[in-house]
Amino acid sequence: MKASNIKVTIKSRAQVLQEFGEAFENLKKGEPVLYRNELSFGSLEALRKVLTEKRTELLKAIKEKSPESVYGLAKLVSRDLKSVSTDLKILKSLGLVSLAKSNEGRFRVRPEVLFDKLSIEIAV
Repeated sequence: MKASNIKVTIKSRAQVLQEFGEAFENLKKGEPVLYRNELSFGSLEALRKVLTEKRTELLKAIKEKSPESVYGLAKLVSRDLKSVSTDLKILKSLGLVSLAKSNEGRFRVRPEVLFDKLSIEIAV
């Protein structure tokens, strides 16, 4: 599912568990649960380790250039294929990209960004 905006937040484990508990209670009562396009990290350091400069560069290149393959993306950003593939797997695990397989002609894996905008929210 493609989202227009994903909110990136920094929350404590206690906050995340509290929100999960509230959602679970709503489910038990048969009440609807609000779906959030949100990606939460426990600290600013954790966020920086995952959303590195190289990975955000990949997101931008995919969004702006729409490469037809992971190989094409690696060439666009002048990086080796293995490190680009590793970064894409991490971004996929976070729900930020999809990797669509194509059998048209040669076998290719086409990366696609699943959002239009990332908004980072840090509570003080």
